[in-house]
Amino acid sequence: MKCNSFSFISFRWFLFEKVIETLIAKQIYQRHLEQLQSYAKKHCFIEDADEFAGMISFYHGLGMIIKHRSTVVLKAQWLIDLLKQLITIPHFDKMVRKIISTLEIKFKCFTFTGSLPRVAVVAF
Repeated sequence: MKCNSFSFISFRWFLFEKVIETLIAKQIYQRHLEQLQSYAKKHCFIEDADEFAGMISFYHGLGMIIKHRSTVVLKAQWLIDLLKQLITIPHFDKMVRKIISTLEIKFKCFTFTGSLPRVAVVAF
C-alpha cells in the first residue's frame, strides 16, 4: 500500500521510532542519512527508498527529528545545547578573572626578566 498522505502510518515506522529511541538511549544524537537507512532496512524492514524518504519527511514534519541535507539529528535538545555553546558569551566574572590571572603571570615574568614576553607586547 502506497502512502500518499500522513493518515497512514506503517507498523514499520513505529519500529523506526524504537530504533531512534535506542540510539538516543546510547547517547547517539545524530546520524548520517545513509546510516539511518541501513538501520531501517535491517531493523524495520523498510526496503523502499521512497517509503524511507517519506518516513523521514513525516518525522521531520512532526519535529521528532531534524533533517538537514544528509544529516539527521535525533534529539533536538542536543542540537540546541550545541548551538548554545557556540554562541554563548562567557560570563563577565570569568573573563575578568582570566584577564587578571594572565596579567599577574605576565607581571611576574616582567619582574624576574625585566621585559614583557613578546606575546604581552603584541596583545596589549
